[in-house]
Amino acid sequence: MNKNPVIRVTSFTIEWLLPVVIWLLYSNIGWKTIIGNEYLRLCGLLGIFLLIVLNFTQIKAKSPAGLVIANIGYLITLYLLTKTLPPLIISLLLINLVGADLLTSDVIINDPYSKWVTFALVNGIGVVIATRMIVSNFLTNAQLLLIVTLIFANLLFSYPRFIDKQLNWGIIGAVGGLLILTEIMLGLTFQQIMIGLLTMVLFILLERKINPKLKKSKWNLSICINLIFALSLIL
Repeated sequence: MNKNPVIRVTSFTIEWLLPVVIWLLYSNIGWKTIIGNEYLRLCGLLGIFLLIVLNFTQIKAKSPAGLVIANIGYLITLYLLTKTLPPLIISLLLINLVGADLLTSDVIINDPYSKWVTFALVNGIGVVIATRMIVSNFLTNAQLLLIVTLIFANLLFSYPRFIDKQLNWGIIGAVGGLLILTEIMLGLTFQQIMIGLLTMVLFILLERKINPKLKKSKWNLSICINLIFALSLIL
């Protein structure tokens, strides 16, 4: 039986668009600036193509043609960005794509923890750095801390995607502790830190209540909670 159209649209928006919104929030650039700058819009498009590749890791019946098209779209967009980004950042964005492609196959990266860490390192990191480099030629300490925070947030909010058996709660606790530490180093207010902490606790509690077989529901929850966490950092 087909799902309600509203549910389908909501699920599509969460899974295929919200992660790009999260990455742009971590870039800490005003939306008016993003919309008004051609190269920042291209970064958003680049993020969408990367997200399509990353989402192939959750699709059982993978379409090779779809994956190829997403890769071609990413590379074309990246070529258009070569006019404004230094070679080092272009190389980083290429590495992000390679990492995302490797995650779609179990041939090279087949350990759940290795997939988890790889995902955390390629999930929007290059896009965030690229957007920052477009508006300025260097990264401040605060911007670098935001990028590190994104990596830890990727780890915390994506563990249900890769690890559903023999979960090491010590590692999860350590990641959560590092997230709080980066919030403190960012100079956030007590209220912001508490919102971040409550968001992490809420995610862990809600995630455990969802049937392990409903991986898509778990991932949609992860994205939504990650969005709230990102908003708590910059608002």
